[in-house]
Amino acid sequence: MRIQKNENYAVYGAGRTGCSAIDHILNYNSTVVCIVDADPNKWGSTIKGIKIEKPEQLIHYKGKFAKIVIASTFYKQIRETLLNLGFTDAEFLLYD
Repeated sequence: MRIQKNENYAVYGAGRTGCSAIDHILNYNSTVVCIVDADPNKWGSTIKGIKIEKPEQLIHYKGKFAKIVIASTFYKQIRETLLNLGFTDAEFLLYD
């Protein structure tokens, strides 16, 4: 995964890997504009003061981030969700 300095990112995944990705992004003086997760039990809670939202909310942030960082072991399912939402493979990165 290549995080660029002073960029905006969306993070898909609000578990341990998502937290690690968020820290990584922030260490590059970049910004996390939104966090999404497929688990409804996480919606409305926050990580580092950023509210966790449902994946469909990414559409409302389109144009406000450079890439979507996928921070989950469910990469294939997340990729399908993103493609169904109208995003392309060029718009996301896998955090590993």
